[in-house]
Amino acid sequence: MILRDFLPAETNRTWVQCYRIAALDFSGLTKIPSKTYPPKPENCLHFLLEGGFHILQANGQNSSYSQAVLVGQQTHTFERSTTKRILNFQIVFQSSGIYRLFGIPAHTLTNLHLDAEAALGPDVRLLTQQLLEAKNYQHMIQIADAFVIKLAKKASDHCKVIDKVVDFMKYETTYKLGKVAQQASLSTKQFKRNFFRATGINPTLYSRISRFNKVFNVKNRFPEVDWLTIALTCGYFDYQHLVRDYKEFTGLSPVLFHKLECDSPECVLGLSNDLYKSRSGDYASLNLLQH
Repeated sequence: MILRDFLPAETNRTWVQCYRIAALDFSGLTKIPSKTYPPKPENCLHFLLEGGFHILQANGQNSSYSQAVLVGQQTHTFERSTTKRILNFQIVFQSSGIYRLFGIPAHTLTNLHLDAEAALGPDVRLLTQQLLEAKNYQHMIQIADAFVIKLAKKASDHCKVIDKVVDFMKYETTYKLGKVAQQASLSTKQFKRNFFRATGINPTLYSRISRFNKVFNVKNRFPEVDWLTIALTCGYFDYQHLVRDYKEFTGLSPVLFHKLECDSPECVLGLSNDLYKSRSGDYASLNLLQH
Protein backbone atom coordinates (compact mmCIF):
# COMPACT_ATOMS: atom_id res chain seq x y z
CA MET A 1 0.00 0.00 0.00
CA ILE A 2 1.13 3.53 -0.69
CA LEU A 3 -0.09 7.08 -0.16
CA ARG A 4 2.58 9.55 -1.26
CA ASP A 5 3.26 12.74 -3.19
CA PHE A 6 5.88 12.65 -5.95
CA LEU A 7 7.52 15.62 -7.63
CA PRO A 8 7.06 15.98 -11.41
CA ALA A 9 9.93 16.39 -13.83
CA GLU A 10 11.76 19.71 -13.41
CA THR A 11 10.30 21.03 -16.67
CA ASN A 12 6.74 20.40 -15.44
CA ARG A 13 6.91 22.13 -12.07
CA THR A 14 5.53 25.28 -13.66
CA TRP A 15 2.29 23.37 -14.17
CA VAL A 16 2.18 20.59 -11.58
CA GLN A 17 2.65 20.68 -7.80
CA CYS A 18 2.96 16.92 -7.48
CA TYR A 19 1.68 13.52 -8.53
CA ARG A 20 -0.16 11.73 -5.74
CA ILE A 21 -0.54 7.97 -5.65
CA ALA A 22 -3.02 6.27 -3.33
CA ALA A 23 -3.01 2.48 -3.55
CA LEU A 24 -5.02 1.35 -0.53
CA ASP A 25 -6.50 -1.97 0.58
CA PHE A 26 -9.10 -2.09 3.35
CA SER A 27 -10.00 -5.75 2.83
CA GLY A 28 -8.89 -6.74 6.33
CA LEU A 29 -11.08 -4.14 8.04
CA THR A 30 -14.70 -4.53 9.07
CA LYS A 31 -15.38 -0.89 8.13
CA ILE A 32 -13.79 1.22 5.41
CA PRO A 33 -12.62 4.52 6.96
CA SER A 34 -13.77 7.72 5.30
CA LYS A 35 -11.86 11.00 5.16
CA THR A 36 -13.09 14.54 5.74
CA TYR A 37 -11.03 16.82 3.50
CA PRO A 38 -10.54 20.47 4.46
CA PRO A 39 -9.85 23.13 1.80
CA LYS A 40 -6.33 23.26 0.41
CA PRO A 41 -4.83 25.44 -2.33
CA GLU A 42 -5.01 23.08 -5.28
CA ASN A 43 -7.10 21.72 -8.12
CA CYS A 44 -6.65 18.11 -9.06
CA LEU A 45 -7.25 15.46 -11.72
CA HIS A 46 -7.97 11.99 -10.29
CA PHE A 47 -7.59 8.78 -12.30
CA LEU A 48 -9.47 5.96 -10.55
CA LEU A 49 -7.59 2.97 -11.95
CA GLU A 50 -9.14 0.51 -9.52
CA GLY A 51 -12.24 0.97 -7.40
CA GLY A 52 -13.96 4.30 -6.91
CA PHE A 53 -15.07 6.86 -4.36
CA HIS A 54 -18.18 8.50 -3.02
CA ILE A 55 -18.37 12.22 -2.20
CA LEU A 56 -20.62 13.79 0.40
CA GLN A 57 -20.58 17.58 0.21
CA ALA A 58 -21.20 19.90 3.16
CA ASN A 59 -24.59 20.81 1.63
CA GLY A 60 -25.65 17.14 1.64
CA GLN A 61 -25.14 16.54 -2.09
CA ASN A 62 -23.95 12.99 -2.92
CA SER A 63 -22.02 11.74 -5.95
CA SER A 64 -20.06 8.61 -6.89
CA TYR A 65 -17.16 8.21 -9.34
CA SER A 66 -15.28 5.27 -10.84
CA GLN A 67 -13.34 6.90 -13.69
CA ALA A 68 -11.42 10.17 -14.08
CA VAL A 69 -12.56 13.09 -11.89
CA LEU A 70 -11.67 16.79 -12.09
CA VAL A 71 -11.76 18.54 -8.70
CA GLY A 72 -11.75 22.32 -8.59
CA GLN A 73 -10.55 24.56 -5.78
CA GLN A 74 -12.51 23.73 -2.63
CA THR A 75 -13.52 26.31 -0.01
CA HIS A 76 -15.26 23.97 2.44
CA THR A 77 -14.94 20.40 3.67
CA PHE A 78 -16.25 17.32 1.93
CA GLU A 79 -16.25 13.66 2.98
CA ARG A 80 -14.82 10.99 0.70
CA SER A 81 -15.28 7.24 1.14
CA THR A 82 -13.85 4.58 -1.13
CA THR A 83 -14.29 0.99 -2.17
CA LYS A 84 -12.34 -1.70 -0.27
CA ARG A 85 -9.50 -1.50 -2.78
CA ILE A 86 -8.55 1.65 -4.64
CA LEU A 87 -5.75 2.78 -6.92
CA ASN A 88 -5.98 6.52 -7.46
CA PHE A 89 -3.36 8.42 -9.47
CA GLN A 90 -3.66 12.18 -9.14
CA ILE A 91 -2.20 15.15 -10.99
CA VAL A 92 -2.20 18.04 -8.53
CA PHE A 93 -1.86 21.21 -10.60
CA GLN A 94 -0.24 24.50 -9.77
CA SER A 95 -2.79 27.16 -8.94
CA SER A 96 -3.31 28.42 -12.50
CA GLY A 97 -2.45 25.09 -14.15
CA ILE A 98 -5.98 24.10 -15.17
CA TYR A 99 -6.65 27.50 -16.67
CA ARG A 100 -3.38 27.78 -18.58
CA LEU A 101 -3.20 24.17 -19.78
CA PHE A 102 -6.86 23.60 -20.65
CA GLY A 103 -8.23 27.13 -21.05
CA ILE A 104 -10.95 26.57 -18.44
CA PRO A 105 -11.48 29.51 -16.07
CA ALA A 106 -10.81 28.08 -12.60
CA HIS A 107 -13.72 29.90 -10.98
CA THR A 108 -16.14 27.77 -13.05
CA LEU A 109 -14.79 24.68 -11.23
CA THR A 110 -14.75 25.96 -7.64
CA ASN A 111 -16.27 23.47 -5.17
CA LEU A 112 -17.09 21.04 -7.98
CA HIS A 113 -16.27 17.39 -8.73
CA LEU A 114 -16.77 16.72 -12.45
CA ASP A 115 -16.46 13.90 -14.96
CA ALA A 116 -12.97 14.70 -16.27
CA GLU A 117 -13.50 13.40 -19.79
CA ALA A 118 -16.65 15.49 -20.20
CA ALA A 119 -14.84 18.56 -18.88
CA LEU A 120 -11.43 18.18 -20.54
CA GLY A 121 -11.98 16.05 -23.63
CA PRO A 122 -11.04 12.60 -25.00
CA ASP A 123 -7.32 12.88 -24.13
CA VAL A 124 -8.35 11.99 -20.57
CA ARG A 125 -9.59 8.58 -21.72
CA LEU A 126 -6.32 7.91 -23.55
CA LEU A 127 -4.27 8.91 -20.52
CA THR A 128 -6.40 6.68 -18.28
CA GLN A 129 -5.70 3.70 -20.54
CA GLN A 130 -1.98 4.43 -20.56
CA LEU A 131 -1.93 4.62 -16.75
CA LEU A 132 -3.82 1.32 -16.52
CA GLU A 133 -1.14 -0.31 -18.68
CA ALA A 134 1.79 1.20 -16.75
CA LYS A 135 4.40 -1.25 -15.45
CA ASN A 136 4.80 0.40 -12.04
CA TYR A 137 4.30 3.67 -10.17
CA GLN A 138 7.39 5.28 -11.65
CA HIS A 139 6.12 4.47 -15.12
CA MET A 140 2.80 6.18 -14.23
CA ILE A 141 4.70 9.34 -13.29
CA GLN A 142 6.61 9.24 -16.60
CA ILE A 143 3.34 8.87 -18.52
CA ALA A 144 1.80 11.81 -16.66
CA ASP A 145 4.90 13.93 -17.24
CA ALA A 146 4.66 13.26 -20.98
CA PHE A 147 0.97 14.22 -20.93
CA VAL A 148 1.71 17.54 -19.23
CA ILE A 149 4.64 18.29 -21.56
CA LYS A 150 2.33 17.80 -24.55
CA LEU A 151 -0.26 20.16 -23.05
CA ALA A 152 2.37 22.74 -22.14
CA LYS A 153 3.42 23.15 -25.77
CA LYS A 154 0.00 24.64 -26.49
CA ALA A 155 -0.53 26.36 -23.13
CA SER A 156 -1.40 29.99 -22.74
CA ASP A 157 1.01 32.44 -21.13
CA HIS A 158 -1.96 34.40 -19.85
CA CYS A 159 -1.87 34.59 -16.04
CA LYS A 160 1.67 33.16 -15.98
CA VAL A 161 2.65 36.07 -13.79
CA ILE A 162 0.03 34.99 -11.25
CA ASP A 163 1.98 31.79 -10.51
CA LYS A 164 4.96 33.70 -9.15
CA VAL A 165 2.72 35.78 -6.91
CA VAL A 166 0.89 32.67 -5.73
CA ASP A 167 4.19 31.05 -4.72
CA PHE A 168 4.93 34.11 -2.62
CA MET A 169 1.46 34.08 -1.05
CA LYS A 170 1.74 30.41 -0.06
CA TYR A 171 4.60 31.12 2.30
CA GLU A 172 4.24 34.80 3.16
CA THR A 173 1.48 35.15 5.73
CA THR A 174 1.20 38.95 5.62
CA TYR A 175 1.06 40.90 2.39
CA LYS A 176 -0.50 44.00 0.90
CA LEU A 177 -2.73 43.41 -2.10
CA GLY A 178 -1.54 46.55 -3.85
CA LYS A 179 2.07 45.45 -3.50
CA VAL A 180 1.57 41.96 -4.93
CA ALA A 181 -0.50 43.45 -7.76
CA GLN A 182 2.40 45.77 -8.49
CA GLN A 183 4.75 42.77 -8.57
CA ALA A 184 2.49 41.30 -11.25
CA SER A 185 2.56 44.62 -13.16
CA LEU A 186 -1.22 44.91 -12.82
CA SER A 187 -3.62 47.30 -11.20
CA THR A 188 -5.29 45.95 -8.06
CA LYS A 189 -8.57 45.48 -9.95
CA GLN A 190 -6.86 43.68 -12.84
CA PHE A 191 -4.89 41.49 -10.44
CA LYS A 192 -8.00 40.40 -8.53
CA ARG A 193 -9.85 39.63 -11.76
CA ASN A 194 -6.95 37.59 -13.21
CA PHE A 195 -6.30 35.83 -9.92
CA PHE A 196 -9.95 34.78 -9.66
CA ARG A 197 -9.96 33.44 -13.21
CA ALA A 198 -6.68 31.57 -12.71
CA THR A 199 -7.18 30.04 -9.25
CA GLY A 200 -10.94 30.01 -8.73
CA ILE A 201 -11.01 32.21 -5.63
CA ASN A 202 -9.98 35.74 -4.64
CA PRO A 203 -6.46 36.51 -3.33
CA THR A 204 -7.50 37.03 0.30
CA LEU A 205 -9.33 33.72 0.51
CA TYR A 206 -6.47 31.95 -1.26
CA SER A 207 -3.99 33.31 1.29
CA ARG A 208 -6.19 32.21 4.19
CA ILE A 209 -6.65 28.70 2.78
CA SER A 210 -2.89 28.42 2.20
CA ARG A 211 -2.15 29.38 5.80
CA PHE A 212 -4.87 27.07 7.13
CA ASN A 213 -3.53 24.20 5.02
CA LYS A 214 -0.06 24.79 6.40
CA VAL A 215 -1.40 24.43 9.96
CA PHE A 216 -3.32 21.28 9.02
CA ASN A 217 -0.21 19.63 7.57
CA VAL A 218 2.03 20.73 10.43
CA LYS A 219 -0.32 19.47 13.15
CA ASN A 220 -0.58 16.10 11.44
CA ARG A 221 3.21 15.95 11.18
CA PHE A 222 3.83 17.16 14.76
CA PRO A 223 0.75 16.08 16.77
CA GLU A 224 2.63 16.48 20.06
CA VAL A 225 3.21 20.22 19.52
CA ASP A 226 0.66 22.52 21.17
CA TRP A 227 -1.82 24.49 19.08
CA LEU A 228 -0.57 27.93 20.08
CA THR A 229 3.00 27.15 18.98
CA ILE A 230 1.75 25.84 15.63
CA ALA A 231 -0.57 28.82 15.14
CA LEU A 232 2.23 31.33 15.73
CA THR A 233 4.72 29.36 13.63
CA CYS A 234 2.31 29.29 10.70
CA GLY A 235 1.49 33.00 10.76
CA TYR A 236 -1.57 33.36 12.98
CA PHE A 237 -1.75 36.12 15.58
CA ASP A 238 -2.97 33.77 18.31
CA TYR A 239 -4.96 30.59 18.88
CA GLN A 240 -8.36 32.32 18.58
CA HIS A 241 -7.32 33.67 15.18
CA LEU A 242 -6.71 30.06 14.14
CA VAL A 243 -10.01 28.90 15.63
CA ARG A 244 -11.93 31.37 13.46
CA ASP A 245 -10.46 29.91 10.28
CA TYR A 246 -11.07 26.33 11.40
CA LYS A 247 -14.71 27.05 12.19
CA GLU A 248 -15.24 28.83 8.87
CA PHE A 249 -13.54 26.17 6.74
CA THR A 250 -14.55 23.02 8.65
CA GLY A 251 -17.39 23.98 11.02
CA LEU A 252 -15.36 22.59 13.96
CA SER A 253 -12.68 23.73 16.38
CA PRO A 254 -9.07 22.68 15.61
CA VAL A 255 -9.15 20.05 18.37
CA LEU A 256 -12.41 18.47 17.21
CA PHE A 257 -11.50 18.52 13.53
CA HIS A 258 -8.17 16.81 14.13
CA LYS A 259 -9.88 14.09 16.14
CA LEU A 260 -11.41 13.07 12.81
CA GLU A 261 -7.88 12.41 11.52
CA CYS A 262 -7.48 9.54 13.99
CA ASP A 263 -10.04 7.62 11.93
CA SER A 264 -8.78 8.70 8.50
CA PRO A 265 -7.58 6.04 6.04
CA GLU A 266 -3.94 7.14 6.30
CA CYS A 267 -3.99 6.91 10.11
CA VAL A 268 -5.80 3.57 10.18
CA LEU A 269 -3.29 2.11 7.69
CA GLY A 270 -0.23 3.66 9.36
CA LEU A 271 0.64 5.91 6.39
CA SER A 272 0.04 9.31 7.99
CA ASN A 273 3.55 10.10 9.26
CA ASP A 274 5.32 9.68 5.92
CA LEU A 275 2.57 11.52 4.04
CA TYR A 276 2.58 14.63 6.23
CA LYS A 277 6.33 14.61 6.62
CA SER A 278 6.61 15.27 2.89
CA ARG A 279 3.84 17.90 2.93
CA SER A 280 5.30 19.92 5.80
CA GLY A 281 8.92 19.67 4.71
CA ASP A 282 8.93 22.89 2.69
CA TYR A 283 8.66 25.12 5.75
CA ALA A 284 12.04 26.05 7.22
CA SER A 285 10.37 27.37 10.40
CA LEU A 286 9.29 23.84 11.27
CA ASN A 287 12.83 23.05 12.31
CA LEU A 288 12.01 24.97 15.49
CA LEU A 289 9.33 22.42 16.35
CA GLN A 290 11.70 19.49 16.25
CA HIS A 291 13.71 20.59 19.29
